[in-house]
Amino acid sequence: YVSALTRSPDVADDILQNLFTQIWNRRAQLPVDRPLRPYLAAAASNHVIGENAKGVTLIEYGDFQCPACANYFPLVEEVVTQYQKDIQFQFRNLPLTQNHKNAFAASRAAEAADKQGKFWEMYRMLYQNQQSWGSSNSPLSIFEQYAQQLGLNVEQFKTDFASEKVNDTINADIAEFKARSAQRGIPL
Repeated sequence: YVSALTRSPDVADDILQNLFTQIWNRRAQLPVDRPLRPYLAAAASNHVIGENAKGVTLIEYGDFQCPACANYFPLVEEVVTQYQKDIQFQFRNLPLTQNHKNAFAASRAAEAADKQGKFWEMYRMLYQNQQSWGSSNSPLSIFEQYAQQLGLNVEQFKTDFASEKVNDTINADIAEFKARSAQRGIPL
C-alpha cells in the first residue's frame, strides 16, 4: 500500500506517475490481482528516509511476509534511491496474520531493531530473506541471527522483540491503516 503527502501536488503527481508507470510496466512480473491506487495521506509517522526537498512523502503499509510486498521491495528501493533528495519514504507495519503466520513476528523484529537504530537494515534483511524465515516454526531464532549480523545487542533485541511497546507500535500502524478506510489488502 503506497500513499503520498505533499505540499506541491504537481511534484507528487509527477513522482507517483513515474512510480506507477514503472509498476505498470513490470506488472506481468508481479503477482497482483488488482490495480494500484494512490491514497493522499493526512499525516506522517514512524520510519522515514529521504530528504524531502519537494515535500512529497510516499507511505507503504507493508507485511514483511507478503510475497507481493517482497516482489515490490526492489522497485520501492529503486524509487527511493532515485528520488531520495526529492521525497520521503515512510514504512508502516501491516502484518496480515490471517494469511502470514510470521508476519507479526517479522514486524516485531523490525521494530526491535529500530530500538537500536537499525530499522532500515532489518527492513531490508527481512524482505531480502523472506523465504528463509517465512515458513519457519521458530522465526525468532532466525531474527536473532539477523540482529547479530547487523551488530545489534542480541539480548536487548530479544527484550524489545517481546515488549509491549513494540507490540503497541505495530498495533498503532494497523489502527492508522484501518482509520483511513482504505482497501484492506496489500499491495494496492
